[in-house]
Amino acid sequence: MYIYKRTEPNLWTVLTYDSNNVCCTDSDYTNREDAARRTAWLNGSSNDPKLINILHSIIDDLYSLSICNGNRTEFSEELQYQISQWKNTLDSYQ
Repeated sequence: MYIYKRTEPNLWTVLTYDSNNVCCTDSDYTNREDAARRTAWLNGSSNDPKLINILHSIIDDLYSLSICNGNRTEFSEELQYQISQWKNTLDSYQ
């Protein structure tokens, strides 16, 4: 599953995590909407506004709850559970 997150004040990065929880960057955008569209497309959807809104919510929550450590992001158990719930929600829209 691909996500996007704000990596700098005016930069949004589309990325995924491999099975070892290592970040793999896809692309960078100067605005959130373009990053959301790319993320939706990579996750198998068109520019569905519902999916884009869900992704916005996910990214806001990930940004506020994640702890960045170099090129890795470590997630608390609470966040891992929340991510699985978000993934189920996204899967229902595909």
